[in-house]
Parts: sequence; structure tokens; C-alpha cells
Amino acid sequence: MKQTSNMKTVLSAALLLVFASLATGAAAQALYERGNSADPVTLDPQKASTAAEANILRDLYEGLVTTAADGSIVPGVAETWTTSPDGLVWTFHLRETAWSDGAPVTSADFVRAFTRLLDPRTAAPDARLFAAIAGAGAVADRTGKARSLGVVATDPRTLTITLTTPVASFLDYLARPSAMPIPAALTSVPAFPTVTSPFNGAYRFDGFVPGEGMWLIRNANFHDAANVAIETVVYRPYDPATAFRAFGAGTLLTNNDVGVFTLPQRREALGETLRIAPFAGTYFYAANTAGVLADQNLRRAVALAINRNRIAEEVWAGTMLPTRALLPAGLPGYPAPVEVDLGPNERDVRLAEARALVVAAGYGDGNPLTLRIAIAPTDLNRATAAAIVEDLAEIGVAATIVERPTAEHYAGLAAPGCPEGTESECDGAGSGRDFDLASVAWIGDAANPAEFFSFFAAAHGTFAFYGNAEFEGMLAEATLATDPAERAMIFGAVDARLMADLPAIPILSYASLNLVAASIAGWVDNPMDVHLTRWLSFAAAE
Repeated sequence: MKQTSNMKTVLSAALLLVFASLATGAAAQALYERGNSADPVTLDPQKASTAAEANILRDLYEGLVTTAADGSIVPGVAETWTTSPDGLVWTFHLRETAWSDGAPVTSADFVRAFTRLLDPRTAAPDARLFAAIAGAGAVADRTGKARSLGVVATDPRTLTITLTTPVASFLDYLARPSAMPIPAALTSVPAFPTVTSPFNGAYRFDGFVPGEGMWLIRNANFHDAANVAIETVVYRPYDPATAFRAFGAGTLLTNNDVGVFTLPQRREALGETLRIAPFAGTYFYAANTAGVLADQNLRRAVALAINRNRIAEEVWAGTMLPTRALLPAGLPGYPAPVEVDLGPNERDVRLAEARALVVAAGYGDGNPLTLRIAIAPTDLNRATAAAIVEDLAEIGVAATIVERPTAEHYAGLAAPGCPEGTESECDGAGSGRDFDLASVAWIGDAANPAEFFSFFAAAHGTFAFYGNAEFEGMLAEATLATDPAERAMIFGAVDARLMADLPAIPILSYASLNLVAASIAGWVDNPMDVHLTRWLSFAAAE
């Protein structure tokens, strides 16, 4: 890893503060020691790709919007914004704020960032999320120049972004590190900053010792600096075993990697300091609605048979939450997810109904129903599928498991159906008709329902070959809605439609796993597991 020449040899003021605090026994209040699973590979906002990098970048920079403690999207550099009725033109009005070197943050800083983000030479992992920006394709294939991009600085404090199609998650995407501004002072963006680099976030960079930590100190020029309680934060790369020891000693105050396989033995001792909360991801089985499971009653029978509690506890060691909903819980600004109505929470009752549905569909001893379960090749997928095979056997359904490479697996879920009369040519692997149930591990790029509904729409290939005109119309209506309350209401109807039809059979909800000491206040569990240090503080001593 290449660092600036003085990073390993010069101790920053923050690092000296750590040693002094340790010597006086006051380390717990001198700084916030934050576990971060790994050292960053880069702190280039447009090139970063890991959660460990994003955690640091959200402290160093602020985009047009930012993420509140509860995961909702709130104003950042932009104090206000408006959207055209068709959802295509966004106008952002920037607040008066400055970089840490005193230079003003302007709309041109954002034009610079988006131009770089969409330049193919940058190879930005998030470029795909902003493909709807007008001119993005021309920039990406180098047929257009930067001035053709639909990101325009109308004046130093007004930025206009024009889209070619409405994007329901657009504000959520703008809170990501990749959409953060680039100061005019930089002629190029380095992989790692120095202590003199400009930042516009709540913190600025103050030193990096690989393997030891990255130090940030409060940015006095941040527009809300008066409300940033913690002066110094050090992001330390911890493996779970070392983290547990440091957490127990009281030096490490939070950690984002708990260690799945040792968790069962530690849960009781950790008590309330272990935070397990719904995360913006769902593990479900896509049901091939173009095959034998075109019968909605058979899809319901499968949903009734699956023992979610057993899978969550025995297969996933309690690190996933059983769910009957496709949407994760707690998406800010949206109603509670719609759950599949599976009747009483009594396994015998559910199995009896499932068996009756299978028989009513014409299957039984003389005509057994056999299903093919396709999975991506991981140990947890295998163990989950094996458990579901056992569950299905209880309702007289036999199931076989087929593995295929991950890329091929997901491509097959959205492959086009076979034209009428050519079905015999569509029996091979990867044809899109070689499964009845298929594992899907889906984590959204934003805490927005559209992230979980759009892949069942025709424009995205239609997972499980689901086609429903009512669903498509409501999804398009929700995407166009500019009023948050109206959009939430329509998404609720979309959710209800999907859960009634069951092209997706929900099984587990992903969970965030964090250690949070009682001495840290302001930590709010949220679906994207995003926790900016600016919202945290040291709890008052009791």
C-alpha cells in the first residue's frame, strides 16, 4: 500500500494525545476509538468501494445531502432543493460553508466531482448508480465532453442536475461518498490525503499509521461544528477476537465486526452492548412464475412450509432475522413492510394448509411434486437450501439442489422466458427456465423500497419472470411521485401487490451487528448501518 512519505514516521498531534491520555488513565474520554474492520485501500471518494472506507469518508466530506442518525436523508451542503413535476430536474441551493482551508464550497466543486465520477478513466464503482444523469452515457463512452453532462453550476451556490428518467433513490445516492465534492485546490485526487488536504465534513484528516489507525480531528470550518461533540476519533482496524478484548477493556468504544461464529458464546456476556438490528437486505427465494410455480397456491405452500426461525438460529447462528416480508424493517419515511399472511404462528397448522394446497393443485403420492432449487455456491446457501429441502419434504414435496457460479446464477434469474413453441430448447443451465426456486441475497444501495422492487419490473429483466401490469404501473407512479407521503403510500401498495403474488418468498432479513459501549451516546440503529461520528457524543457519567 502506498502512503505519503511522512505517514509512518511522523506522529500527529492526535496520536501524541492518545499516548498522553493512556499515561494518565483518561483515554476513555480523550478520544473516540472506533473499530473499522479494515484499513482503507483508498480515501478517494469516487474510487472507494468498501464500508470501512465509506465510514471514514462520511466524516471527512459532506455531499449535497447527508445521512441523519436514524438513517434518513437530511440537508448537507444543500440547505434546500426542488424537483420538477416530472422528477427529472433537481435544483439544489447550497448553504454558505467552507473547506477546512477556508476556501468556499461552491456548486463547481460538485460539477467537478460528478464529471470525474462518470469519467470511465476513474473506474468509479458507483458510476452505475448515476447513469440516469443526462449526458452520463456520452461521458462514459467518451463521445461527449464534460460540458454535455446534466450537472450545471447555475451560480456558485446553485446546482442543477437533470436526469433522463426519474430515480426513486436519487437523494439516497447523493449521500454516498462517491457524490461528495472535490475542492478546486486539488489538481488531482490522491489515494490518501495529508494533514493539509481540504475537507468539508465534520472532521479533517490528522494522520494514518497502517495497521494502527487513522486519526481525524474536528473541522473548525464545518458549518455545524458547534454541535460536533467528539473532538478526536481514531478508526482502528480490528479483527473480531482482538476487538472483543479491547472492547472488554474499555478502550474500544464501538466495533462494526462482531464475528459470526463466536457470537453465540458471547451474546449473554455482551448484553445490551451488542446491537443486532434490521439491515437493508433480504434473503429470499425467487419463485419461477413461468414454471410449475406459476400456480400461486403452490408458491404459498412453499412459503408456509419454510421454517424461518430454525434457519435463522441454526443455520445463520442468530445473525439474520426471520422475516415474512420482502422489505427490510425500519426504512426511514416508509410504513412497516407488508408481511405474507401465513396464518397462525403454529407450524402444524401451517404444514396442514400447505399439504392441502399441494393436493388441491393435483400432486400427491401418484404424482409427486419435485422442485429444483438453484443456489450460488456458498456454505450458507448450501446449508439454507438443505434445511428448506427438509421443510418441503414435510408437505410431500421433493426438492433437489443445483449450484451454479454466482454471476451465472443471478443472470439466470432475469433471463428472458422462452418464446412459445420453443420450450424444448430452453432446458439447459443458464436458460432462465432451469429452476423453480432460487436463492437471492439482496442488499440495497439505499434505504429505499425501490431498491427491492425494481428487479421485478420488466425494465430490469424481471426476476422470476414475474409480469404484472398493475405492479408495473404502481411502481412507475411511485418513482414519479415527488411528495414523500404520496410516494410512501404508493410503495405500500406495491409491497402489498408483491406479497400477495409471492414471486419472492421472504426468508431472512439481514442484520447489522455492532458493539456499542454504554459510554457512547447518539448511536441509532438504522437500515443502512451508517453512523456519522458528528451525531455521537460521550454519555454523561451517572
